[in-house]
Amino acid sequence: MKYPMIDFGRFARPIWKLLGLILVGFIFAPTSVEATTRESIFQIQQVLESRIAPIIRAIDPAALVFVRVKTVIKDSAPLPGTPFVVQDLTLKDATGDIQIEKVEINILTRKPKFSKTITSLIHEISDGLGPVDLRVQKLPTELRPKAEAPPKPPPAPPKRAPGFLPWLVESLRDPMAIPIAFLAFGLMMLISFQWGTFRLGRVVKSGLASLATSVENGGASSAAVSTAMAGGSAAGAEATSSLSAGGSGSDAASDLLAGLPAEGLVAILADCYWCEYDAYAAYLWKRIPVEKRKDLLLQVDFLSEYAAYLTGMREQTLGAEQEPCYLQPLPIWHIDNATLTGVVRSNPQLRFRISSLRVARLALQPRERVDIIRSGISSAPMALPDFKGFPASAKRQLKMRTEIPLNTVAEEKEIMALPNLSIDIMESVPSLAWLAGLPEAVVREVLGGFTARDLAAAWVGPEEILTKLAGFLPEKKQAMLKSYSSQVVPSRNSPVFRTLHQRSIALLRNPAPAVAAPTAKAA
Repeated sequence: MKYPMIDFGRFARPIWKLLGLILVGFIFAPTSVEATTRESIFQIQQVLESRIAPIIRAIDPAALVFVRVKTVIKDSAPLPGTPFVVQDLTLKDATGDIQIEKVEINILTRKPKFSKTITSLIHEISDGLGPVDLRVQKLPTELRPKAEAPPKPPPAPPKRAPGFLPWLVESLRDPMAIPIAFLAFGLMMLISFQWGTFRLGRVVKSGLASLATSVENGGASSAAVSTAMAGGSAAGAEATSSLSAGGSGSDAASDLLAGLPAEGLVAILADCYWCEYDAYAAYLWKRIPVEKRKDLLLQVDFLSEYAAYLTGMREQTLGAEQEPCYLQPLPIWHIDNATLTGVVRSNPQLRFRISSLRVARLALQPRERVDIIRSGISSAPMALPDFKGFPASAKRQLKMRTEIPLNTVAEEKEIMALPNLSIDIMESVPSLAWLAGLPEAVVREVLGGFTARDLAAAWVGPEEILTKLAGFLPEKKQAMLKSYSSQVVPSRNSPVFRTLHQRSIALLRNPAPAVAAPTAKAA
């Protein structure tokens, strides 16, 4: 019995084909899986960048966003036609997604950092993909957009000013133009004239009132007279502290005095000498350059004695050094105010050529001052007298002054307890006790020239003296004085204190009919 021949080649060919396909799929499967994985990762990166970029560029339009997704790729491949994969020489089910290790988000921006809200929003967009590593870096300079220069505007055509003559001719064609022009011109002239008259009247009225006040207070201190010249209260007088001996101040007055000619410096010092503005003279002398002082002492004989008299004296400024009369002064430094008063009566125009210091000390009645001002303005120019022909007036009797400093209120009380104090001693002791000893009406008038704020700066002394002086003030002013006293530190060197002390001594030396020098007990 013959067995039929089995054609193993016919059966082997399909088997070899099947094994070949399996082998080819096994070889090329990782490549296709890796390509599929990379495509998915690229899509994830694009989606994240498209969602994050608009948020960041709303804050910084030049910002750049880069997203990188890191995955875990294992050496595995599915077997074609089977539900198995080859991995580490073992067969496992072909299930599961791509494993993402982390998501790196790189932001290049000009902003140093973002707010917590923006950061949280970025994390929410990437939520579910895996850990997020957010990095914010500075945008490189070469990647920043360059600012475009704005286009230059086209040159404006040159403006042509219309000619005045054509405009005038065109305007005059209107029949109402000429009457309106004359009416407007006349109205302007009338307003100008009325305004000038009003201003002149106010100046004359203010000057007369100030001069009348200075005449009535002829025996008062230089501070009161200078305040009357300025048309204000005595509290407006500005005072400065003493400078070191032999030196000059480094203020505006020093620069002004350094620029005045020698004749101007002699004139202003002579005005202080004859008008007894000694505190102002001390202020000026300390600010005159040292190299000029020797020449000044040689020009006028009384200046040597006067300069020694000013040593150590308290200073007070009046501002008269700015008057133009000292640039070309009249040679009147050798005549006193009594002689100058007679010259002004006969030459009214001379009143406008002398300084305000001399004007305030002229021995004229208020009506005489008004008449001199009127005649000086309306009269024709007259030749000035020959002042060099006038004989020199008698010198002042200068008494050297000394000051007794008070360091404490106890020292002030001790001096007040001494009997039979002379006015010279009172002048050497800076105290408000001398003011408190004057009659009530006089004290009210003196204190009434100062505000509560001014008095607070000078309110220093024994409590009983201050209480007595406060009793001369209205109740409202007393309350304000008490309030200001708690805010400032009073001083015996304050301008208001020195003015009060000088006023007190002046009233003691030249008392009213009812004023007498108080004793220490009465003070």
